[in-house]
Amino acid sequence: MRTTVRYIGAFLVGVAVVIAPKLSSATVNGLSLLKIESGAQIAGMGGAGVARNGIAELALYNPASVSTITDFDISIGHTSYWQDIRQENGFLSKRLTKKTVLHSRIRFGVISQIELRDDRPSSQPIGIFDAHDVEFKAGLAHQLSDRIAVGFATGWFLEKIGTYRGTEMSLDIGATAKVNDKLSVGGSIINIGGDLTISNSAGASSRPIPLPTTYRFGGVYKYDRYLVVSDIVAVDGTSHLNIGANATIGMGLQLRAGYMTGYDTKNISAGASFTRRNMTIDYAFIPFQRGLRDAHMFQFTFSL
Repeated sequence: MRTTVRYIGAFLVGVAVVIAPKLSSATVNGLSLLKIESGAQIAGMGGAGVARNGIAELALYNPASVSTITDFDISIGHTSYWQDIRQENGFLSKRLTKKTVLHSRIRFGVISQIELRDDRPSSQPIGIFDAHDVEFKAGLAHQLSDRIAVGFATGWFLEKIGTYRGTEMSLDIGATAKVNDKLSVGGSIINIGGDLTISNSAGASSRPIPLPTTYRFGGVYKYDRYLVVSDIVAVDGTSHLNIGANATIGMGLQLRAGYMTGYDTKNISAGASFTRRNMTIDYAFIPFQRGLRDAHMFQFTFSL
């Protein structure tokens, strides 16, 4: 028990030391489409999930969180944002040994029908183009003990805007700690890497674009049929508090809601899920402000 307490204490101090300087940073990162929440279950709870475990989509928030998956999970999802913006995702987790889980994901975001203009003002565009962001990552989650788990994922981004394109590698790391049967904490650093530069065949290139490195720390509290989660998130030099709650109603139905602080165009979310045997269907709704359209997210998860 004392060893576990020391692990948890060191873990909390380490995460605090890493996150604190980032809360005052003024850096604004690129690849905005890949900052959008993926996975309807987490999005419906305000995007808070760094300390949770047991579902494949959690690897996006903390690569250690899939360490408790029992066998083989596949999750696919679709998100419709605003006008001509969408994101597709797929998550896979497979237990390799008693303590180790393999996980991977692919996400694809697109903004379509972007109008192209030159330096001269005009009522009609001179062309139409699309912007695409693609992410692929794979890694491992490992249980150091019954209470402590660690994980990592590595992979690459690809961004294509019209005739410009570029790629960059990145790394995710994370850990979770079970304090007791009701309370767990977790922390992660997502998208550690260099700068991305996009260029075209003519040799023109963009400025270096920082990857959207995201720092998370939070907890989850379980009581009977209820779940409460909270994350502190640092990205783009801004800190956010994301909180959410989930209630199991019965007959495979769950209802959830969330609240997010520090964002310009969003603050609440809601969702529901229905489980039948080895299949779960999740839905999340995120209303946006300032004239932007609301977002609808769907996720289908199969456990084999």
